[in-house]
Order: sequence, then structure tokens, then C-alpha cells
Amino acid sequence: MSSLKYLYYPGCTIKRDALEYEEKSLLLLRKMGIELKELERWYCCGALPSLAIDDIMSYVGGTRTLIEAQKLIR
Repeated sequence: MSSLKYLYYPGCTIKRDALEYEEKSLLLLRKMGIELKELERWYCCGALPSLAIDDIMSYVGGTRTLIEAQKLIR
């Protein structure tokens, strides 16, 4: 079976609060022939309340992550 491959941005919350969901999801996707490659360098998306106070900073993390992903596909 050919494998579909995607870049994966897990975000802070799943790594902190839902690691078991991530593990099970990755296992299920692998069994379905879908391979996720986690971005090596990713940044918080700014959804955390402490970052949401500063409007500009709430966009910086997500923007930096998109830049890193773009570098990998060029």
C-alpha cells in the first residue's frame, strides 16, 4: 500500500495535555497508510490565554511555524 505523507504540527496542548490521544491517532493513521512527519521546529500558535493579551505576539508563533514548514517543501 502506498503511503500518504503529511507534515504535522501538533501544537503545545496535545504535547502537554493529550499525549495519549496523539499516540493513538498516529498509530491509527499509520495503519491506514498515512504517515505524519512532525515539524522539527514548531512554535506555539498563540492560542494560550497568556499570549492572547498581546495581539501581535498571538500571530508570531503561527507565522514562524508556517515559515519552517515552507522551508521543508521547497
